[in-house]
Amino acid sequence: MWGFLRGQKVDNYRLEEILGVGGEGCVFRANKIIRDQILTKKYAVKLRYTDTENFDRGFQELDAATRLSHPNILQALDVGEWTINNDQFLYLVMDLANGTLHDRLSPNSPLSKTEVLEIVKSLASALKYMHGQVPPIVHRDLKPGNVMRMGEEWKIGDFGIAKETNSQGVRLTRAMGTREYAPPESYDGIISLPWDLWSLGVMIIEMITGNLPFNTQTEQVLQTEITKADGIKLAQNLPAPFDEIVRGCLIKDPQQRWTATQVLKVLSQYNEPIPDPALIPVTKPAPIPVTKPAPIPVTKSAPVQTPVPVQTPAAVLAAVPPQKLFKPWKILQEKYDKNEIIEVQIISVNKGGILVKVLNTPGFIPISGFIPKSHLVQPHPKYHDLVGQSLDVLILEIEKVNNKLTFSETMLKSSSLQVGQLVEGKITRIENHGVFLEFNGLKGFLYIGEISSDYVNSIDNIFKIDQPLKAVIIRLNTSGTKIELSTKILEKSQGEMLVNMSEVMKQAEARLAEARQRISP
Repeated sequence: MWGFLRGQKVDNYRLEEILGVGGEGCVFRANKIIRDQILTKKYAVKLRYTDTENFDRGFQELDAATRLSHPNILQALDVGEWTINNDQFLYLVMDLANGTLHDRLSPNSPLSKTEVLEIVKSLASALKYMHGQVPPIVHRDLKPGNVMRMGEEWKIGDFGIAKETNSQGVRLTRAMGTREYAPPESYDGIISLPWDLWSLGVMIIEMITGNLPFNTQTEQVLQTEITKADGIKLAQNLPAPFDEIVRGCLIKDPQQRWTATQVLKVLSQYNEPIPDPALIPVTKPAPIPVTKPAPIPVTKSAPVQTPVPVQTPAAVLAAVPPQKLFKPWKILQEKYDKNEIIEVQIISVNKGGILVKVLNTPGFIPISGFIPKSHLVQPHPKYHDLVGQSLDVLILEIEKVNNKLTFSETMLKSSSLQVGQLVEGKITRIENHGVFLEFNGLKGFLYIGEISSDYVNSIDNIFKIDQPLKAVIIRLNTSGTKIELSTKILEKSQGEMLVNMSEVMKQAEARLAEARQRISP
């Protein structure tokens, strides 16, 4: 049914070969055309039908993917609307992957333990990032077909049904995701962050054993097996550390199920770091006895040979560039452990973030970890003015084994923030579930449930873009990417924010002490 779209032009992309078809849409390989010139690079364009009723929800789901920037997430580049023959579509443009995890799997053919470790670590790292967004993003269709291979890296892709949610979850009017990888609560239409961890647990079993853990003969049988699944029993024959991870991921109660952070913690304890060769003690070999040769008679006419100088170990050492003598990873690890500020130099910029260098070692600042400068505005090409400049940052992640070094300017800026602190800024974005407040170069999120103690019918009737607002920080994460705010706790009476917001703002400082007592621990 999708074949008639081949050759059509969607914005600047011409649809070519169909790569895959699913319940949510169709993915095409596409060429990008600029000024009638076809670019060499290929893209993946996902199309899905929509209508007026579902447009806002669908656009929001796809747009969520374009705001993600992580080494283990397939880069989503653009989202938009397209109409042909009175059919309305939403489209999502992504980098084109080399293949999927589904391509690597076949029945009764498990992957190697080393490869599974690499894949699980990549997926857990991506999920930790997604679930740490404000608001959090749950993928809800994590499966081998949506795990992409890009060069040597594994990335989560296809955010066609990704959803912004809250940690408690929301109830959907229709079931979503692929049933084989969906958790028990999906049958009740409940979706929350633990959904993705259940999917990860199922995938681990499939990768280790070569088979899915559930009977998929019929929908009814599958539902029975999933809702009655025993994670302990399913994990008992798996090798470490997968047995422990699967037990945590396949806990039926989503509130008790593991988080991506817990998965990464187990993996970090299991993986022994590769030792730095420079730190390995070298045993000095015993000297080889040399017999002094007999002198060679030289005639008067023979030329005298000038002895060739031999470099001693000290001379060789002196010839090594100074940067080879110190151990940058050891220094960086110490900076990370002490949470010390470090200065990095910007060397290049791409859509996903900023490439930097420190101690002759490359690193990366994702867009979410960078504070835009006042004279620089998106889109990202404007950031090229920063190349060559220096930034003060904190180290967000350091993994020498994987040559991974991630910095954050946001984390440095937010390190001075505290729960209970009153902040003042301007509203930069309004969503159905809350508003974004920008202050001191940082962004916090005010959920609809934290606006007022009374029912909020429409956020658009309360706030406007660029409106000044004061709010109290009620939750923070360590990376500074998630700052949750509240104005509700500043109210003196129920619904005061809705009927007399100016008074709440005027008295905010005076009410702060009392407001702090209302913050849940």
